[in-house]
Amino acid sequence: IRCFALSPDGTEIALCLRGGTVRIWNVSSGKGETRQLECYAVSVAFSTNGRIALGSVEGPITVWESSSGQKPKTIEGHKDYVTSVAFSSDGTLIVSGADDGTIGIWNVEKGRAVVMPFQGHEDKVKSVAFSPDGKYIVSGSEDGTVRVWCIADGKVVMDWLLEGHTDTVTSVEFSPDDDSIVSSSEDGTIRIWDAPDKKAI
Repeated sequence: IRCFALSPDGTEIALCLRGGTVRIWNVSSGKGETRQLECYAVSVAFSTNGRIALGSVEGPITVWESSSGQKPKTIEGHKDYVTSVAFSSDGTLIVSGADDGTIGIWNVEKGRAVVMPFQGHEDKVKSVAFSPDGKYIVSGSEDGTVRVWCIADGKVVMDWLLEGHTDTVTSVEFSPDDDSIVSSSEDGTIRIWDAPDKKAI
């Protein structure tokens, strides 16, 4: 298993296996459905409105309707492993981070960028997430830093650098109330940051 995700309502699990195979399991029935990608998936996320996003080793993002056999959408933009994908709370946008060091924001329906992939980290991006209110994005990188981005009118209008980890930041997430950010690192620590003040608690 390369990666997995649980749907927001807890009814489905998506497992990404070697060879491009994706298995979608119904938690209650234990029954699964197998789908095939043309390339390996290395990241996966569910939306609140029944979609699944998969980041691949070659750069494209694939978007499926989890409960239908509709032809998947492909979003092009990154040039390297898409290591992390996440949906906005309303399911209309996807944020992605990649080994090319860039972060992308994509309109799911249109299949194109809301803002062109942007860069601020000095190394590969390993984790990304939206804030619950959709106003901010947090990212973690192999450069050991956490960044918080403010996006408005298709532009990065402000970003903050959070420093404290001494190794790769492997995972980042906002708290449900938008007030805090949690990050984990290969330095063996977990840090909680006060989002408004941009300092570690």
